[in-house]
Amino acid sequence: MIKEELKQVEQSHLERTIKLWQKFDERQLAEILEVQDLYCVRIECEPAIGFIRISGLAKNVPNALREIHRIIHDLDATVREVQWFYYETNANFVIPEKYADSMSAKIERAYKNDPSGSVVVGEEMKVEIDFKTMTERCLDPTENEKMKVYRRPCEAFPFPPNWEFQPIDCSTGKELEVHRFTIDQQSQEFDQIHGMFKASMSMSMALANAEIVKIEKIQNPGLHQIYEEQKKKMSNGGNEMRLFHGTAKTAVENINTTGFNRANCEKTAVKFGKGVYFAKQAWYSVRNIYSVPDEKGLQYMYIARVLVGKYTKGKEGLIMPPPIDAENNQIVRYDSVVDNVINPLMFVIFFDYQSYPEYLITFKNP
Repeated sequence: MIKEELKQVEQSHLERTIKLWQKFDERQLAEILEVQDLYCVRIECEPAIGFIRISGLAKNVPNALREIHRIIHDLDATVREVQWFYYETNANFVIPEKYADSMSAKIERAYKNDPSGSVVVGEEMKVEIDFKTMTERCLDPTENEKMKVYRRPCEAFPFPPNWEFQPIDCSTGKELEVHRFTIDQQSQEFDQIHGMFKASMSMSMALANAEIVKIEKIQNPGLHQIYEEQKKKMSNGGNEMRLFHGTAKTAVENINTTGFNRANCEKTAVKFGKGVYFAKQAWYSVRNIYSVPDEKGLQYMYIARVLVGKYTKGKEGLIMPPPIDAENNQIVRYDSVVDNVINPLMFVIFFDYQSYPEYLITFKNP
């Protein structure tokens, strides 16, 4: 009889563990711990280790679990919607720093509650954020440095996961339109792009020893957003490819700012249509007519993301891709044209939003 009762007690007890992926501030931890009294359960919260353990009667634990998930979800939702950043103003352009997710969520709640007020955040080092002046002030009297802060809705221009934060122009408090920077030669990203270029160049004995001077990354959020929107509209993700495009030094700034278009790009290539030409292999684009050497003998080539979509054979005189079914529908057209449909080495696009200048390689031939 006693054994049966003990067994029933054991069966009525339940324990669950939640894995944490973010830090919580004091208010959120207090809110989680309040669930103990609300649902008569025991909660062990170890944010440093990364878990919350809930134990109690089997009938109470599921309800407590749901409430804790709601608290966590509210934090996640806030962070997905808005991020807060801070930055120093002692330079023309600076890379901003992102507040921790829990702090960002707390700042956002305070901002929504009173956009002209202020909020104190931080644990060991407390700071006050003034929404009127959009500044951060350290509350430690020995520190008198002020930071600027800014609020960035995440849907504005979602960053690709491998991007840096866009620098701030300290004179305007706004993000730079274009961020162009040299990739660390010790990074995995450098190895990947370097490998693509060298593997393609090795197909030509005359160009196999081309020396890479630097690889730069181009971050243009506005241009990238237009490209991504077009990618969503096209079937099969636009049949995206990474292709090469040689250019002259004089065209680089325009391409970085407005993308690939006929005005910015080399105009002598017309054999397959009056569009922008991209090559599947770097050795094709490295020719001096495309990658025009500058006064120091340096040459320039982009690795671009291109939405080639459905393609057909190009021909001279085309100003846009031909219709897929010319007899019955003059509106629905191919997305690009190529030199050879079976084994294309050259792709021609006619619309700016089908390409994005991802990397710029500066190199020289021996």
